[in-house]
Amino acid sequence: MDNSETHVAIEERSLAHYLTTKTYYEAKTGTKNIPTIQTDSLKPSNIIGSRINENGKDLIIFSYPLCGRKNYRKRHETLLTFYEVSEAQNTKSIISNIIGFQMRKVLIVLNPYGGAKKALQYLDNVVKPMFSEAEISFDVLHTRYTSHAIEIGRDFDKTKYTDLCCLSGDGTMHEIINGISQQSDGTKIEDICIGILNGGTANCLVAALLERRGERGCSFKKVIWNATFAFIRGAPKLVDLLRVNYLDKNLYLCQSLSWGLICDVEFESEWLRTFGSSRYSVYAIKHIILNKGHKGSIHYIPEDISNTSEAFQKYLERSPKEQAYHQKESSEWKKFPGNKFSFVALMVNGFWSLDNVANPFSHLDDGNAYLMLVPKPVTRLTLLRFFLQLESGKHVYFSQIEYVCVKRVKFQFQNERACNLDGEMSTSAIMEGEIKPQAVKMIY
Repeated sequence: MDNSETHVAIEERSLAHYLTTKTYYEAKTGTKNIPTIQTDSLKPSNIIGSRINENGKDLIIFSYPLCGRKNYRKRHETLLTFYEVSEAQNTKSIISNIIGFQMRKVLIVLNPYGGAKKALQYLDNVVKPMFSEAEISFDVLHTRYTSHAIEIGRDFDKTKYTDLCCLSGDGTMHEIINGISQQSDGTKIEDICIGILNGGTANCLVAALLERRGERGCSFKKVIWNATFAFIRGAPKLVDLLRVNYLDKNLYLCQSLSWGLICDVEFESEWLRTFGSSRYSVYAIKHIILNKGHKGSIHYIPEDISNTSEAFQKYLERSPKEQAYHQKESSEWKKFPGNKFSFVALMVNGFWSLDNVANPFSHLDDGNAYLMLVPKPVTRLTLLRFFLQLESGKHVYFSQIEYVCVKRVKFQFQNERACNLDGEMSTSAIMEGEIKPQAVKMIY
């Protein structure tokens, strides 16, 4: 039976079943000798690679099955010793075919100062070993100053590298994407395959990608294993971006544009970066107590309700007021009532952190942008309940939290004020944003 016939046969059964029919005399998982091969460890979807030892007869299979309710991937190493060198080589070739092995060279862009400054530790303890097991070659480039990642994206050579991977926070990914958009040779953002591993504070994009894989929800310390596995075994898929125009510049966002309370919490807590996401809780309490209003006007073009998700349509059925926001009028642009808000966010990604889902209706690839608004007046109790319910998503049913699915939005602030653009601060009196569907290839 040749390799192609064997490949088909294994797909019809399982790799574990195939290996138990071959000539070998020992199987190990971790440090324990076992009489049979663990089936979960050898599911093709859990394997990242294999290696033949120097004697030519020992084949080590590296796999990362999901661990039950904890929902994190745990390393398994299975050692098979064959009587014949040719049988070990043949089995390695079969495994490579099954998992779709391809030669890859990756540029890892690492921000050593992001979040709790864990990126270097993650690189040495998780990313390098897993890339070695998957036979992925890589170079590492550290960001050294503000906007350095923009330069890296602008100079990225797609003929030298197959993929680009950010081991950083969302802000570095924002800079990389905008740097790629500035390449002088006509390279488009969607021409380059990009991945991200959690090396920041909020890690919103990692949360969204793992959610799409059904692997979000493990403890924070284990997320790096899931994210690295997703980059190794995932495939490039087109996802949406926001395009924002201000001061005659175009920027691409993979998260959100926000102003008001949320923006103030983000930037005032910057000096507590080493404390991770708990820094947000401290400053959220401060601004809930202050309960300030922020003046400005919002004009928008609503998305047709029929183009939104089923979950959002059910949500609108319970909210006649928000249904009215989506009604078409003679004028294309509509003005949102009121000119004073607690906070406003235009989102393409619904996650605000690994645990907090600000907009459960949003998906990275649904072609929609959502406007979340909290008009004034709003009570301190409502704001407190909003933050407490972010993890469960129940905050969407608070009457003072409003959602509109939009094509385009124009913000006009009474005074120039700070806005949060994917974790980066910018100041402008006027901003305009719109959805750019299927704009970037993310690996997950």
